[in-house]
Amino acid sequence: MEDCAELCPFVLECYERVRPEASRFDGVCAARTWVNGRPVAVAEGAPALSKLASQAGTCGTSSGVKAHQRLGEPLCGLCRVTSQRSEVRRAGAASIRKRASRTGREARAAA
Repeated sequence: MEDCAELCPFVLECYERVRPEASRFDGVCAARTWVNGRPVAVAEGAPALSKLASQAGTCGTSSGVKAHQRLGEPLCGLCRVTSQRSEVRRAGAASIRKRASRTGREARAAA
């Protein structure tokens, strides 16, 4: 693996192509040994890995949420909000608490 880290010009490109975490990869990629999508050994001199961009498509839409789930990725911020809103809509109006109107509060205060 040390040779991989020192000699291979495609270490970062390999990581972007294989996406070991999402694919639950077993093997050697990006100067690391991966088991079930987690690095178990890192070569000396291996470059730091950056966070990969999502392949989900249009984030913040219902299709983006489904794509994240299909790819096994965690939801990004926009898709997390979209997912939460759709869950509230699915639950129906009974799950949404409304504030008492101002006139209702004034009437109770006067009574």
